[in-house]
Amino acid sequence: MHQLIQQIKRHKGFKSYPEYCPAGKLSIGYGRDLDSVGIRLEEAEILLANDLNTLLGEARQNINLEHCNPARLAALINLIHLLGMERFLTFSRVIDAIENRDFSRATDELLLCLKAKYLPQYTAQLLLQLESGQWQ
Repeated sequence: MHQLIQQIKRHKGFKSYPEYCPAGKLSIGYGRDLDSVGIRLEEAEILLANDLNTLLGEARQNINLEHCNPARLAALINLIHLLGMERFLTFSRVIDAIENRDFSRATDELLLCLKAKYLPQYTAQLLLQLESGQWQ
């Protein structure tokens, strides 16, 4: 199996973004057929954990999170996962409130920033979790 894997890696090459293969199928990685195979639950969970660890590291580099308990930190990372780090970092008033332990103001500022935008229903739970410091 090892030799087969190495051969396919050489032949296909690694693609970090989806592209269409010669057979017209959307593929990623070393030829994973997303149209026919997709990804398994276990693979999605590994990707999610990797993404969240990356976001946590980026958040810690850009925002002083020392005042966030685990529930608040989770709410923030969940929101960053939803919005994207680049967009979240534009919310300077939110970040200032977080860094100054004013989670009520952070929640109010987030509501202003996100006003009239399509957001999943769970966003309200995340904002409550951020403000209260309690898991929702």
